[in-house]
Amino acid sequence: MLFLSKSFLLPALLLVEIDGETHSVEELKSYHDRLSLQVDEKKAERKQLVLPMEGTRYIEILDEKHSAYRLSSLTSAISQVAEKISSMQGAEKVVSVSGITYSPRKKSLVIIGNIFNVGPRSMTVLAQFIEELRSEPFVLTFHNPKFERKQDSSGKFYSPFNIQISL
Repeated sequence: MLFLSKSFLLPALLLVEIDGETHSVEELKSYHDRLSLQVDEKKAERKQLVLPMEGTRYIEILDEKHSAYRLSSLTSAISQVAEKISSMQGAEKVVSVSGITYSPRKKSLVIIGNIFNVGPRSMTVLAQFIEELRSEPFVLTFHNPKFERKQDSSGKFYSPFNIQISL
């Protein structure tokens, strides 16, 4: 009787229907293994679609970002050079930087400003400022600006500058 119930009755009672298909208890283990394999394949496929890292534009952009100079470090270096020039002249403020344009992709930096509070020596001080900037480690090539001395409405001399640097 036990043999008959194990052979005929239990298999009939232990059938499981999954997605419209009837499976016996013995088939469920292999069915589970096949489903697990399919899930792993789909996860791997999704990973390739969502986060492709190898040989993609994303990696190139990350590399470009990490190889570029940080704007904060560039402005800090420029400020230190300006303070050094001011202290060399014995004046409170000699170099006024009114604008900085930084292009990481082009690896270029443009510094715009004026040298003032040094009288008619403004072009000499501008040359000192340029030489100090030229010695900074981030400077690859340096395009010399136009040297000129101007006079404002109150009669004080100043030298404007537009310095272009390749990083």
